[in-house]
Amino acid sequence: MLPRLVLRMRKAVRRLSRQDEDLPDFSGAENEARWQAMLSELEARDRAAERRLAAAERALNRLGLN
Repeated sequence: MLPRLVLRMRKAVRRLSRQDEDLPDFSGAENEARWQAMLSELEARDRAAERRLAAAERALNRLGLN
């Protein structure tokens, strides 16, 4: 049982280590553009959430439940 497990682990490590060689280079203008697009998407989500919260706060203030 143990030798089979060791062989499986070796195969998995070899397979995973080969995938690391195929990783793209994480530098350059394309990578920076992707990061900027991701950050702008996150900022847009934050702004939308802030707008919804502000609208909910205004609605609660109109109710005057103080």
